[in-house]
Amino acid sequence: MVQGTLVLVDGSSFLFRAFHAMTEMTRSDGKPTGAVFGFLNSMDLIDRTISDAVSVIIFDTPAPTFRSEIDPEYKANREECPIELQEQIPIVKEIIDSFGIPRFEKDGFEADDLIGTIARWWEERGGNVVIATSDKDMLQLVSDKVSILRTHMGKTKIYDADAVIEKYSVPPLAFVDVLALMGDSVDNIPGVPGIGEKTAGSLIAEFGSLENLFDNIDNVKGPKRRDALKENRELVYRSRELAKIRTDVALELSEDVLTRREPDAERLYKHFSELEFRTRAAYWRDHAGVREKPKDYRLVESLEELQKIINGLSSGGCLAFDTETDALNVHTLEMVGFSFAENEGCSFYVPCGHAGETNLDRRAALELMKPLFEDENRPKAAHNLKFDSHVLKRYGITVRNSDDTMIMAQLADPDAATHGLKGLAASILQMPMAKYDEIAGKGKAQQTFDQLDALAVSDYAAADADATLQLHAYYAPRLEERGVKELYEQVELPLVDVLREMECNGVLIDVDILARQSEALSEEMGRLEAEIFEQAGRVFNVNSPSQLAAVLFDEMGIAPPGKKRSTRADILEKLADEGVEICRSIIDYRQRAKLKSTYLDALPNLVSTIDGRVHTSYHQASTNTGRISSTDPNLQNIPVRTEMGKRVRQGFVAPDGRRLISADYSQIELRILGYLAQDPGLIDAFSHGEDIHTRTATEIFGVLPLEVDDAMRSKAKAVNFGLNYGMTAHGLAQRLKISRQEAQQYIDAFFENFPRVRAYLDMIVEEGKANGFIRTIMGRRIPARGLDDQNRLRREAARRAAINAPIQGSAADMLKKAMVCTASWIRDKKPPVKMILTVHDELIFEVDEGCVNSVAGDIRRIMERVIDIGIPTPVDISVGANWAEL
Repeated sequence: MVQGTLVLVDGSSFLFRAFHAMTEMTRSDGKPTGAVFGFLNSMDLIDRTISDAVSVIIFDTPAPTFRSEIDPEYKANREECPIELQEQIPIVKEIIDSFGIPRFEKDGFEADDLIGTIARWWEERGGNVVIATSDKDMLQLVSDKVSILRTHMGKTKIYDADAVIEKYSVPPLAFVDVLALMGDSVDNIPGVPGIGEKTAGSLIAEFGSLENLFDNIDNVKGPKRRDALKENRELVYRSRELAKIRTDVALELSEDVLTRREPDAERLYKHFSELEFRTRAAYWRDHAGVREKPKDYRLVESLEELQKIINGLSSGGCLAFDTETDALNVHTLEMVGFSFAENEGCSFYVPCGHAGETNLDRRAALELMKPLFEDENRPKAAHNLKFDSHVLKRYGITVRNSDDTMIMAQLADPDAATHGLKGLAASILQMPMAKYDEIAGKGKAQQTFDQLDALAVSDYAAADADATLQLHAYYAPRLEERGVKELYEQVELPLVDVLREMECNGVLIDVDILARQSEALSEEMGRLEAEIFEQAGRVFNVNSPSQLAAVLFDEMGIAPPGKKRSTRADILEKLADEGVEICRSIIDYRQRAKLKSTYLDALPNLVSTIDGRVHTSYHQASTNTGRISSTDPNLQNIPVRTEMGKRVRQGFVAPDGRRLISADYSQIELRILGYLAQDPGLIDAFSHGEDIHTRTATEIFGVLPLEVDDAMRSKAKAVNFGLNYGMTAHGLAQRLKISRQEAQQYIDAFFENFPRVRAYLDMIVEEGKANGFIRTIMGRRIPARGLDDQNRLRREAARRAAINAPIQGSAADMLKKAMVCTASWIRDKKPPVKMILTVHDELIFEVDEGCVNSVAGDIRRIMERVIDIGIPTPVDISVGANWAEL
């Protein structure tokens, strides 16, 4: 016999509802946290409603269930789980485990089935069960010992057998028959057309069961209802099979397994600190016995006081610093104040642009600090150094000999949940920090930093420098311990200044060209829209997914792939490939609309009124592989080889008397693959300057090089690059629009002729499993997650990522080092050239017309000698008056 009440929580249901109720809630670094916050609040509500009970939380998994075998269309109309929710699911599960709460999930079954199984197990042993859910399907499980707790809008209602009968007119055991008749549009359970909840309940109440209903079908009132039931008899029984909750899933159950363990206070404190849930963090900090370290944060109120503090600093200790500004645009902002710290727990904030009277003269204060910032021998540290050095550069200060704790953290601990200052302070230092909106307000009422009084924000600002100092002490030794010190010192740290300089350089934009291209696209969109209306047979809003779905799937009778009524790009592409002309027209229309709104119309608004240039922001620590990204605007996503992409690139121009030079590594990822795999065939082909795609074509098609046509080379190219990304035969077949069998033959032929590649790919996966990470040529650690995941789809995705990681990561490291070396050459030799853009494996320079050839030659020599991998790494050079010509 078991003791007490067991509460079974439908975790997936509560988490999904919490996500949609709090979509705007984020951490200070922008990571979504609303689903976690809302879920925890729901658990608190359940605890308050049912005291002294043991909770167990059950989740769905992404794997298909047995119901999909019964009916492939089951839940087929559900949209994919939003990425913002996917990111929060593991966090919720970690918190549940830290609370010591038992947690269940099982591939092949839904959470409902596990809940039903556990409920029956506990009930049969004499215990009471409460099922907490928002799903009415669970009502079929209600019995003398099982009740349902449904929550809505912060309110709860308990459903026992009497409550089920009162609402649906049938006892709980018959409720599944009601579900079979009424169906469920959310889960795509068909039911009987025209029969809703009320009618279904009255029919089962009258006849007692589905079997008795159909045995006495002629006694059903209303000819239309009778006919609908007769026509859909098989559908009804299939619907009942889909709706019926299993209570016999193979689970290892015992009272011990279902008993809550003691919560791990330290882990909970860490979780809630990272999430910036300050009230919960404070509660568990106290329970964990963690005590906040004493702090001495001071507001500097005069130049004399500032000078005295500077005089009292040591001569060689690390000086951490941070700047506060009135905006985030580094080209137009003004500094509001700065903080600095030399000793843990002791930090100073210097206000120089706040509302109120407590301010120092900005120029005078910075003049006192300038020798410290520019001292080559004085080590310094900042978190996101590029931003702070931008700010100080605006006031004539060049920061020298400074580390960047954000990049240190990203290299030493790439698997961390966040590399933002506040998140790291919470997780590494157990130092919760105030969020910006806690001091500046939220939404429309939020004030900028300059509008706040210095006294009110002094501790907030001073904490930034203190946290940076402590993180520097924490990460400095770990760079060497984790084998990334050389990468940090030779590549990532010097790259900070290179990217800052590139952001200042910007790229010249010809707004007239963009305007003409925008007008031309508008005309093309008009023609395509008319074409779409003619194909559809009526006018509708092409930009509305719901209207488009109605036209395609209802009015035109087009069957959507996979039975999903979606108008996503991949769905339309499949339909277009099958010959559905309207889908190709819609794709062409959307491509033009996106290019027009994202670039042609948006870029002119981003052009600086000072120099006519666009100044993008580069991010060197935003991806696990180390690839540089850009924002405001994002220049990485402009199509490279399409005609429409070239239209945008025509607007990126060289000034009069200058030209643009593009330097692009040729097939660098394939060359890196050859080096990492040490495959003789690839090494030989690259060493002799062969066209690798032609060479691969000769191997997989068994022909001579002269017999390789364009189609063969194109397929070989897809094989070459596809294997870099861990592509399977299924993926290759989709890309080349061939059979899976033919795709497998290509892959087998490739591995037969380049056998070391297969061995290397297998080795990388095993290395990722063993270590939890994979290294690039220069030692970058790239996390390898999910390689042993029980879910096949997630496991295959993890394998593809692991295979690509060291290749793409090594290419990123090589390009970054090339940028550092090229920038050093520019600084030392002072040629008339600026580095202005980087996109993927390409660097773009602006150079005087008179020295194009000599500069191009120097750039090529530098880039080709950056890293010796024993295989030539040629650089393609092109010159033009605008980006499209390169």
